[in-house]
Amino acid sequence: MHIEEPILYIKMQIATFQLEKGSQKECKKLLEDRKSTLDSMTDIDPSVYANYYWVSSQYHESRQEFAEFYKSALLYLAYTLVESLSESFKLDLAFDLSLAALLRENIYNFGELLAHPIISLIPHISVKPSDRSLIAEGGRRRNTVHNSSPTGTGKCSLPMRRKGI
Repeated sequence: MHIEEPILYIKMQIATFQLEKGSQKECKKLLEDRKSTLDSMTDIDPSVYANYYWVSSQYHESRQEFAEFYKSALLYLAYTLVESLSESFKLDLAFDLSLAALLRENIYNFGELLAHPIISLIPHISVKPSDRSLIAEGGRRRNTVHNSSPTGTGKCSLPMRRKGI
């Protein structure tokens, strides 16, 4: 184990506390500082990556940066044993990822999300090969609606559902 791993893990816990108390600037600074450390390390325990990407996803969720939330949350799942997560947590995360996939700007591919087993947790969703083109078409339509929002900003202000760990 690298000496930097526990330090990185603790710094991410501090970033979580900063975010919980509303200090997004401090959380962002910790994330940015630790990203370079993470990128320079090799043979890192997956839980360290998972912890970093979880905090990153929560930071972006709090700022309603849907594309960055989506990316960070999928990276979190890449380093996490999905079986180790509670069913309610997985369902909440699947819901948030689905919502972020619909709300994110300039991205038209749902493939990453559809390929992940977490999507099967959403009730009444089963993705058959014939559904993939339908979903892709929905993404293109979403972008048309999204860019012509009533506010004229092209931004959606729907809050994502909060979850507990």
